[in-house]
Amino acid sequence: MTVKEETRMQPISIDDVGITFDTTDGRVTALEGVTTDLTAQSFTSLLGPSGCGKSTLLRIIADLLEPTAGSVSVLGETPESARTSRHLGFVFQDAALLPWRDALKNVTLPLEVGNGKVTDADKERGRELLALVGLEGREGALPSQLSGGQRQRVSIARALITQPKVLLMDEPFGALDEITRDRLNEELLRIWQVTKTTIIFVTHSIAESVFLSQKVVVMSAQPGRIRDVVDIDLPDARTREVRALPEFAGYVTQLRNLLEGV
Repeated sequence: MTVKEETRMQPISIDDVGITFDTTDGRVTALEGVTTDLTAQSFTSLLGPSGCGKSTLLRIIADLLEPTAGSVSVLGETPESARTSRHLGFVFQDAALLPWRDALKNVTLPLEVGNGKVTDADKERGRELLALVGLEGREGALPSQLSGGQRQRVSIARALITQPKVLLMDEPFGALDEITRDRLNEELLRIWQVTKTTIIFVTHSIAESVFLSQKVVVMSAQPGRIRDVVDIDLPDARTREVRALPEFAGYVTQLRNLLEGV
């Protein structure tokens, strides 16, 4: 296998990563000895209790934090190079839309900030992405005119406007009601299958991680470490009926036992 082929197979390589923070109570180790590789076009969830470093690890990959130990490679580059090359997209729990800009202008905002202007082709790309996330015809709607789920759809379209190779999602559906959350889970899988983007998804929900993922990285806390990595052998094209399968229940039980240290 050539170096180029290996990079394509493993766009994200995390090697013995650790990070510490200075707090008023002293030095805290948030992550220690974290090592894993993620393959191209895969959907991986980071699952674990509060304080296990899931979001911290995501921010290290995104070049929002710098590790104090170990290294991260994204597409064969440093996280900084991947970020500046716009190979990374990020979706937060809060949609963080600008309230005075309509949906389309929020989606194209990264291009305006990066390039100083938005072309007609950019606007058309924005419309296509809004259609992809199920908001065709709502291009002119302000955030105040959209539901919480619709605002998150806009934030996903905004993250995809630069055509990133890796999409990082930090509990994007955590604040939504269960019905909306389940619906957006199905939509996200459809978007992933269309775009072929590598997705890393942070969640507290065991069932959500099983439904969405090809692989679940289970983390433990104090300090944050990888307890286990579980491959999810379910069809990639999943509907809510998958949740009723015995195999689905088996994965939920396996992951719960890992989280509880059974």
